[in-house]
Amino acid sequence: MSTFVRNLELKEKLSLDDLAKLESMMENKRKNKVIAYLFLIFLSCFGLHRIYAGHRGSGIGMAVLFFMGFINLLLFLVPILLSSSVYTGIIFLLFAIFLYVAFYIWWTIDLFLLSGMIDQRNIDIEYNMIHHLNKEKI
Repeated sequence: MSTFVRNLELKEKLSLDDLAKLESMMENKRKNKVIAYLFLIFLSCFGLHRIYAGHRGSGIGMAVLFFMGFINLLLFLVPILLSSSVYTGIIFLLFAIFLYVAFYIWWTIDLFLLSGMIDQRNIDIEYNMIHHLNKEKI
């Protein structure tokens, strides 16, 4: 059974006052898709859109992937600037390209998945709040 269906069943058991409290609490806690997409477009190098959607581990992983690519890009430039072996730098360049290609494939996939991730996050938040309201009754 999905969390959405469980939420509907649990909400049927709540009183009108509890439903009003739930809606008020959700207004403060609900995640916004516009903010999530702004994070994706402008701050995806930090993985903030995934962290905002509740996927903290993969958000950190996305940031690590981006910055590892950046470090390898810098390591490519060092031999060129120091006029030493360019061949050493080429390895770093190829690895940086590989990391950035992987990052932007992931970014493109997130472009399509982010809306659903935010919907699921909001459902999970609502589920936790319903349980919080039920615990207050006891």
